[in-house]
Amino acid sequence: MGQVIIINDDKKYAQFIKSGISSVAQKEVIISASATDAIEQIKNIEQIDLIISKYSIKKEPSFKILNRYLLKESRIVNLFILEHADIELPSYAYQISDFKDPKKVINACLREMGLKLYDESKNSKDGFKKINVKFLNHIKIAPCDIFIRILKAKTKDQYIKRVHKGDIIDRQLIDRYSSNNIQYLFVGSKNHQLLIRCIYAQFSMILSRNTISLERRVKVTEDSYSFCLEQISEHNFNLATVNLTNSIINSLKKSIIQVSNKKKTIELIKLLINDTDSFRYKHTHMISLFSASIINNSKWGNREQILKLIQVAFFHDLTLTEDKYALIESEEELNLSNFHNDEKQLILNHAHESSKLAGKFPNLSTGVSLIIKQHHGKQNGIGFSDSLNVNMISKLALVFIIAEKFTCNFLKKLESGNKVKFPILIQELRSEYPTRTIQVIIDSLMKSFK
Repeated sequence: MGQVIIINDDKKYAQFIKSGISSVAQKEVIISASATDAIEQIKNIEQIDLIISKYSIKKEPSFKILNRYLLKESRIVNLFILEHADIELPSYAYQISDFKDPKKVINACLREMGLKLYDESKNSKDGFKKINVKFLNHIKIAPCDIFIRILKAKTKDQYIKRVHKGDIIDRQLIDRYSSNNIQYLFVGSKNHQLLIRCIYAQFSMILSRNTISLERRVKVTEDSYSFCLEQISEHNFNLATVNLTNSIINSLKKSIIQVSNKKKTIELIKLLINDTDSFRYKHTHMISLFSASIINNSKWGNREQILKLIQVAFFHDLTLTEDKYALIESEEELNLSNFHNDEKQLILNHAHESSKLAGKFPNLSTGVSLIIKQHHGKQNGIGFSDSLNVNMISKLALVFIIAEKFTCNFLKKLESGNKVKFPILIQELRSEYPTRTIQVIIDSLMKSFK
C-alpha cells in the first residue's frame, strides 16, 4: 500500500489534510516539517502515491530540494505544490490554486488517487464540528456535549467529552486550553447550529448591558467581532449576523460614551493595546474612538455622524479576511510585500468590494457605503491615493481617513517598539496633510489629548 507524504511546517493545517485524506483513503499519511526531513523518511519508503508540499518553508527551497532528489533517484511521484511556484513545474508536479482551503486540497488529492471526495459533514470518522475555544468563554451553561480531539498518528482520532450538556462551563478549563494553544473544541455535527445560536444569544445579551465594565466590554466586543466576521464570511447577512453586527456597533458606541475625558480615553486605548489580540479589531475600535473624538470636538458634528463613522469602521475592511491584509496602507507597501497577485488584487479592490457588501446590510445609515468606497482617497474605491483631493471627497470621509491614518501610525509605532507620543503623531499628520481643511480636522483630534 502506497503512502502519502505531507511537507508543511503548519502543524494544524497539515494535520487537517492528513485527517481528511486518511478518513477516505486507507493509506498511511506522514507529516514532515521540511523537505530535508521528508527525504530521510522517503529513503525508507518503498511506495509513495503522493507528496503534498509547500513550495518553500522559511529559507528552505523545499520544492527544488525535493525535485532534485526525486530526479536523482529516478523516483517519479505525483507532487502537489501548495503555493505559487515561480518556475515552470515538471509534468508530474501540480500547483493547487486553492491551497488556502484545506478541504479543496484534500479533494484534489483524493481525485488524484481516484477516490470519492471528502465531505466533512458526512464523514463517519469525524461526526464533529469545531468551535473556537474563546467563544465558549462567554457561555455559562453548555447547551450540548463538548469534546476535545486527541490526534492519533496511526489510528482514528479520539473525541473525549470534556463538558456535558447542562454543565456550567469551567472558565479555568477554557483558559487552560487557550494557554496550551488549543484553539478549537468540538461538538457533534447535529448540535453545531444549536451551539452557534447559543453563542449569538449570549454575545447579544452581554453587549446590550449598560452596566458592564469597560474592560469586560472590550473583551466581549472583540470576541463578538471575530465570531461575527466568521459568520458573515460563511453565511453573508442573515437575521443572526445582522442582529449581532448591530449589537457590536452599539457596543462600540457605548464604549466611546464611557470615555468622557482624556484619562478615560487613555484607559480605553491601553485596554485595546494590551488586552486584545486581533489587529482588525484594534483597528476598528480605535478608528471609532478617534472618529468620535473629531466629531465631538468639531463645531459641526452630531451623534448621527458618530454612528455613521462607527458603521464605516466596522464595514470598511470587511472583505479583507486576514490581519496581514489590513496592515497595507499604500500601493508602495503593497508592491514591496510578498503577497501573490490574487492577494494584491483583493487588497487593491477591498474598498470597492467592502462598500458593495456593506450596501446589502439592512438599514445602513445614508452615506456609509460612499465613505467606505472613498476611505483610501479614491472615488471608485480601487487602489490607494498618494494625495487627498479635499474637494472630491466628502467631509465625513476625510474625518474617517484622518482617524484611520492616526490609528495606523499609532499601531505601527507600537509594533516597532517605539514609545508612542501623541504630540509627535499629531505633528506627523500635520506634515503629511498640509491643506487647511485637513488641519481643522487634526485640530479637533488634538483636543482629545490636551
